Amino acid sequence: MANRNFKRKQALEEEVKDIYGLSTYTAAVVGTATLATTSPITLTQVQAAFGGVAHNGYTFHTVINAAAANPTNTILFAFTGTAAAITLTVTPNDGTNNTATPVTVTEANLVQLITSGIVTGKVPTITDASSLRTLNTATGGSTNILAHAGNGDGLTGTFSGGVSQGFSALNPSNVGITSITEVAVGTYRILLTNSYHGGLKFIESLLIGATARDGKFQVKTDGSADITKKYVDIFYLVVGTATNITNGDAILLNLSLKNTTAI
Repeated sequence: MANRNFKRKQALEEEVKDIYGLSTYTAAVVGTATLATTSPITLTQVQAAFGGVAHNGYTFHTVINAAAANPTNTILFAFTGTAAAITLTVTPNDGTNNTATPVTVTEANLVQLITSGIVTGKVPTITDASSLRTLNTATGGSTNILAHAGNGDGLTGTFSGGVSQGFSALNPSNVGITSITEVAVGTYRILLTNSYHGGLKFIESLLIGATARDGKFQVKTDGSADITKKYVDIFYLVVGTATNITNGDAILLNLSLKNTTAI
């Protein structure tokens, strides 16, 4: 009589897919650039504006025009170019329309303008069609006055030292997870190679780190059964608040997914 033993384990492996993954996190480091004014100005990329991606090689160029007959007591600041190559043109006020009172621009004024869009005690008029001002902040500088063909004119700072946020390639033994990415503060997306009938049955997420922390993982979204998503989003929670894990931490994953309509 033929052997008709039911291979239960084999059937279960067809019905439930177990996936494992291990990936190490690298935190973003913002890039900086220096404008060689008399007292140097340091520019720092705004990480949120670039989504945690380092843009080394981006430039910031300054042009200081000769003072002109601006309206009333205004100073003109024009941001032009692209995120990769910003030009800031500054036009001081020669006083023609301000009761013969010129309005100068100092390095400290420039730092404040770039960082906050204001200049204390002065009236800036900003032209910025591409919202370039908010891509960087500035520190340094002093009371030295900016001048056409002098201090601050024709300077270019090139950004360097930035590191992109991200996760390492998954453990080579992993099959079924395409990538892990950070999609919001403390929120990590596990992108699956395929979608699965019925979706997630079980998930275990462990943090491997050098320091002890009182945190836990929680599933935010189960899109594993949706062919348009094919992902599971998890939070890392510290006292109930989604919190980024630390540079050098690793996430160890174990997912069980319903692989067929049989169970």
